[in-house]
Amino acid sequence: MQRDVLFYKNAHNKCIEIKLEIDVLFEQKEYEKIWQILEYNRDEITLDSDLSLFYYLVELYNAEKNNQLEFTIFTKSQCIQDVIGRFTELKFKVRRIEFDLPDALKEFYIFVVENHISALAIYKSVYFACINTELVLNRIKEGA
Repeated sequence: MQRDVLFYKNAHNKCIEIKLEIDVLFEQKEYEKIWQILEYNRDEITLDSDLSLFYYLVELYNAEKNNQLEFTIFTKSQCIQDVIGRFTELKFKVRRIEFDLPDALKEFYIFVVENHISALAIYKSVYFACINTELVLNRIKEGA
């Protein structure tokens, strides 16, 4: 038991170090190095919910970059928390569409335009956050 506690404490401390290192690289826009750090520390990041989500978002960034999109999930972001916060808000917006809440589509489109959200990020957020993905994608398409 004590060994497990020590393991998780060390992993937690390592995750804090990783986040700080990534934030420095983020400021320098060294996104490829961020991917390398995440890959190298894959076992540790699975123990941290922010880093696990961020790993998913870096994969999204790589897909956006490979598709030569002008704006990526990292656009308008300064650190890990900015990216996670924007993606979380995007998930919230698509969930509101799924539940057909008033002004959900309008708020969604305003958010997407103001934050330069790519179609790929929208697609990924719907599949990440929604149960009835087809319904949400159709509502977004019809509302455009």
